Amino acid sequence: MRFGDSAILEFGKFTDVLSGYAVSTPGKTRVGAMFPSTDPSWIRRELTACDEMAEIQGSPSPLVLHGLHDVTTQIMHLSKGGVLDAESLLAVAKNISVAARVRGFLDKLDVAAAYPTLAGRASLLVGLPPVLALIDRVVSSEGEVRDSASDELGRIRSQLRRTRDRIQDHLDSILQGSTYERALRERVVTIRNGRYVIPVKQDFSGTIRGVMQGQSSSGLTVFVEPMPVVEMNNKLNELLGEEEREVARILAATSDALREHVDDLRNNADALTELDFLRAKASYSLDYRCRAPIVPDAPRVDLRGARHPLLERLFRDERAKGQPAEGRTVIPLTLSFDGDARGIVITGPNTGGKTVALKTLGLLAAVAQSGMHIPVEKGSALGVFDAIYADIGDEQSIEQSLSTFSSHMTKIIRVVKEATPKALVLLDEVGAGTDPVEGAALATSIIDELVGRGAHVMVTTHHGALKVYAHEHEHIINAAMQFDEASLAPTYHLVTGTPGSSHALRVTERLGMPSAVLDIARDRVGSGAVEMERLIEDVDRLRRELDTEQRRLRETLERAEAKRLEHETRAEDLRVHRADLKRQASEDADAVLRDARGLVERTVADLRRTSASKESIAAAHRDIAAARVDLRGELAHAPTERDDPADPLCEGDLVHIKDMAADGVVLSDYDGSGTVRVRAGSLTVTVRRGEVERREPSALDSLLPKKYRAMASEKRATISADLHVIGMRAGEALDETDKYLDDATLSGLEKVSIVHGKGTGALRRTLHEHFRAHPQVSAYRLGTLDEGGAGVTMVTLRD
Repeated sequence: MRFGDSAILEFGKFTDVLSGYAVSTPGKTRVGAMFPSTDPSWIRRELTACDEMAEIQGSPSPLVLHGLHDVTTQIMHLSKGGVLDAESLLAVAKNISVAARVRGFLDKLDVAAAYPTLAGRASLLVGLPPVLALIDRVVSSEGEVRDSASDELGRIRSQLRRTRDRIQDHLDSILQGSTYERALRERVVTIRNGRYVIPVKQDFSGTIRGVMQGQSSSGLTVFVEPMPVVEMNNKLNELLGEEEREVARILAATSDALREHVDDLRNNADALTELDFLRAKASYSLDYRCRAPIVPDAPRVDLRGARHPLLERLFRDERAKGQPAEGRTVIPLTLSFDGDARGIVITGPNTGGKTVALKTLGLLAAVAQSGMHIPVEKGSALGVFDAIYADIGDEQSIEQSLSTFSSHMTKIIRVVKEATPKALVLLDEVGAGTDPVEGAALATSIIDELVGRGAHVMVTTHHGALKVYAHEHEHIINAAMQFDEASLAPTYHLVTGTPGSSHALRVTERLGMPSAVLDIARDRVGSGAVEMERLIEDVDRLRRELDTEQRRLRETLERAEAKRLEHETRAEDLRVHRADLKRQASEDADAVLRDARGLVERTVADLRRTSASKESIAAAHRDIAAARVDLRGELAHAPTERDDPADPLCEGDLVHIKDMAADGVVLSDYDGSGTVRVRAGSLTVTVRRGEVERREPSALDSLLPKKYRAMASEKRATISADLHVIGMRAGEALDETDKYLDDATLSGLEKVSIVHGKGTGALRRTLHEHFRAHPQVSAYRLGTLDEGGAGVTMVTLRD
């Protein structure tokens, strides 16, 4: 991607801020290497990874990478056959510990399922417990080789301690005795040339027999190694040499063992660096309320509530330092190249925010194409540009020298020669610094060339001719930075669709310019120009008034919506209350029905005991009639939604009885009396009209005459969803199965189960062979474990 103007857009300053969120040197380096990509798929993958990490970092248990070390040099040294010292081994061990901790953290999150993109970045992380144990056995937490690293090293260091103790004891006896009291400079033991000595006054240097190992810079003190200690010092140095050789051997052996895992160590380091990089991006995103923009393949600009990252950081730092924050707030920028628009011409007063708008678009486009969240509102979109060009000067003076004009034109010429249809071009004060007429003509021709090529172009200007040009061009739109007429100060809000005014004369008048001078200036500008400025101001004022009315209308609609929701909530509460009343009434009715059914059962039992004598039959009829009267009386007082639906019922209609949870068939046309007679299986009942609902006939039912539908209804009420043929012979089982499948089809069942058991499997095979050609069977399969396994065959019937 062409991005040679990154310094102008301060992309490097942004990455400097972002690197502060990384915890390791490699992570900071990775941030510094960020660069925009032109691959939409790569950009979307990076933004998805940032989304996933931001979700983790925003949770109560975020990813922690403390203790991460830069082991790049150590790994490279190992790969080249080098030997690591104890501190380097300790750094490698700490990185392995971090890798193991992160691996466990991600596994607990089930990262492969919940965060698949992130899982790919961490897939090579390994804990390496054997390597960690090896280093821990050799190196202490202080970065020293342990005595226990080898038996030989333990023996050597034990002798070293004993030898040092003997030397110290002998020298202490000299220092604490009175024999050499006058000769001693201090009662301390020190080391010179790697040997233990005592400080002696120069005048008494011959008092203590021994070897002089040096003197102080003043020459007043000499350092004497007493003769009895010489041999012990020799032994000490000999042991130190042995220790050094044994330590070198141990480190070499440990490094050789680590070399076998150098690829795993490198993969760990790379994965941890990538996670540190993603963690930095996610932490920044959460801190500055960023989000991923929509990234279409083609160039597109639709920014909603965009904020300049560095400007927001500046104001945040000022508040942290206690500096006055009044008026120091980033005003969100909403900017869109609507429809077929390819150019935007921004006009408005000086210091009104035109240049900041250019820099905001340029920087956010570069950051988004680097795979990073940006500070925008939901719904923002930034397509992929193959180049971002920016010619933005910091000069705010109206005087610009010819050399400055030439410098700007040199940059713009390069842009005109290089820009492609997928380029984003940002030009500040285009055509300024020269004759206004020639500058405006040059500016429009440059914009024409770039827009005609298909590039997205945004320019700022004070040229009035460019306002007219943008208004008349079908692919270019005007935009303006708002200006508060009362305070004559910019508001920093960008408004598209109308040009802006520079307000130069009004601002100068407010600053105290004599009216005589201003009158002359207005005359020289011309009445047409003055009227144009006034017209622009009037349009801007009308637009603001319209915005105010629209805001009021939105607020009114929001209040109305709140009231509507409130009324809906109340209506729902009433519906629930009514349903509760109905449920209670239904429960009461159920209790009455249970009493009635109990009476019927007792009456039937009495009939059986008395062999159905005339007297018992008459008594039963009287009891049932009385119960029916009582039941109707109870139900008459039960609340209901509607006892007499408008839908009439006719003889032979299929219905569903709610209380009995059973299907039945109507025995006579409904006469409006409030009750209807229904036969459900072997029972004939009289129920309230409101307790039955029409049941649409199945495809088979619809082919039957009404007088035969009762038979189907009875089958439906009594048939089971499974048939047991365990223990039957093959012929018997097939006959029962055929009869059962006929009944199931007549009842409208879609699926049934045939329970044949496992046994030898002969019965199962016979049935499966029968099902294969059966006209009523659509499909069949063995049952799952929870359905009965190989002992059950699940059969799907044809419609």
